[in-house]
Amino acid sequence: MAHEDAALLADCADAVLARHEPASWRHLLDDTWHHVVPIGHRARKQGWKLHVPATPLSACIVLSRCVAVFAAHRCAFKFARSLRELQMLVEPNARRESAGKFVTAYPDDDAHAVRIAEALHEATVGLPGQEILTDRRFRASSQVYYRYGGFSPDQLLNLDGEYVSVLHDDAGNAETERRTVGRPAPGWAVDPFQQTDIGPAPVPESVLVGELYRVHTALRQTNRGGVYLATDTGDGTEVVLKRFRRHTGAAVDNTDSFNRARAEARLLGVLGPLGVSPKFLGLFNHRGDMFVAQERIDGVPLRRYVARHRRPTPDGALALDTALVLDFAGQIVELLAVVHDAGYVLSDLTPNNIMVTGDDRLTLIDLESGMRSWEVGVALSTRGHTAPELDARERLVAPAPDVAVDLYCLGATLFYLASGAHPQSAPDSPVRAMVTLMGQRNPAMAALHHVINALLADDPRARPSLDKVRSVLHQPQPAMPAAVPDPDELIDDMLARLRQTMTPDAPWLWPPGAAGARYDPCSVHTGAAGVLIALHQAAMAGRGESIVDETAQWLVSGCRTSEPPCPA
Repeated sequence: MAHEDAALLADCADAVLARHEPASWRHLLDDTWHHVVPIGHRARKQGWKLHVPATPLSACIVLSRCVAVFAAHRCAFKFARSLRELQMLVEPNARRESAGKFVTAYPDDDAHAVRIAEALHEATVGLPGQEILTDRRFRASSQVYYRYGGFSPDQLLNLDGEYVSVLHDDAGNAETERRTVGRPAPGWAVDPFQQTDIGPAPVPESVLVGELYRVHTALRQTNRGGVYLATDTGDGTEVVLKRFRRHTGAAVDNTDSFNRARAEARLLGVLGPLGVSPKFLGLFNHRGDMFVAQERIDGVPLRRYVARHRRPTPDGALALDTALVLDFAGQIVELLAVVHDAGYVLSDLTPNNIMVTGDDRLTLIDLESGMRSWEVGVALSTRGHTAPELDARERLVAPAPDVAVDLYCLGATLFYLASGAHPQSAPDSPVRAMVTLMGQRNPAMAALHHVINALLADDPRARPSLDKVRSVLHQPQPAMPAAVPDPDELIDDMLARLRQTMTPDAPWLWPPGAAGARYDPCSVHTGAAGVLIALHQAAMAGRGESIVDETAQWLVSGCRTSEPPCPA
């Protein structure tokens, strides 16, 4: 899909390089990055690398100023290849080891790194961009960050089947590179940017935030900020604090997580008194970040509840008690009805955003995604729970989605409630066939299969209203259809899709997705060997022998190479 302004950043870089011998630079592009290297450059295995963040709105000026510095100093660099990729680097749930790193510089040596850092600091000071958590800031208030890491490092296949970068000290001793918060360099690396050694900051047992709340436990950490348990020092009650870090979640409309904090505070103020969400307690700024204080709900997320409480059914499936599933489904419908009656659309209703209390009462949490019907902005969503029409948007900033988007989220959430699995997010995934097959052995899925299939319709107009869903849940459900999908047909469809998506000339025989890309392409876990097991079973039944041979040959060829994707 062609997204908005796809070539904008490359055009900015080219315009600057056009003033600095453009023919002396080599460009390499992958799915995420645009690499630019001086002709004749010899890549180092490791060293001090520099990072500069940006927001989607500041990206062009940040990139232009950085490229001017790199051109003057003949330094290799890379940048996010599009605004869509930058948006992913700053989104609230971006991986913290890569979050915010819009531009990366690869200096030739330590002295080169210091000169470039000085020039980048002067060029970008005052421009907006999020704090980079894994790095050390070059100077106070600087937009330049640095860390010691691999440039083109050796790769080691660890016991988890994951490729990790390996660093070497001056004596040649190897250690795995760790991109963790608070550790910008291994202990043996000498910092060329600081006159004195800066050790890790001490971690206090508790922190007073907003002059009222004493934080004592971190529940989770994301790029956007942490979620904490804290004590109100005024009355001793326990509360939940959500931190929203400046410039995370930034978009081209000049909004960021601060706007999300205000949106969540506003929606908590509406829904809290109605008993469908935590009560709103306060919104305040502490040391440059925004915090939302809210009532603590004692419970667990629905995702965790389902995983813990599923039990075997007589036919061998794992599911919750059917009566409980129907009760939970009815509660979720009523919660969503309250949201819609208040004039909001969530767009990100998932099992992670629903809390189950000790008495099996459901409550909505994490309401930062809520938008009013007349608002324009970036709609938040979760893979596998995103309506097709939302996923197909070419523009990140757009009018608030229709309530039909929430109906799809409801269907995906009910799918998880009944099965303990998330629906596949591929555009042509056979979700409805899966629902029908699951329903043959899973009573909870059998009770909800009509509703789930209707809510997961690709056409928003075909999804039933909440009133219709409510009425169906209160009626006896018709029996599962006697005619189930033909297993032979499903196997043939699977084999055809596997053949269609094979990429034998690429590092991966089948594209792994972002989460699996760091693992061995020949592994059972995420690689071709795991697929081969299923293909072998199909071949034993007389199907797909040719694709089995092709997969096996690819694996053998890969395992004979001395470099990734598949070392011997």
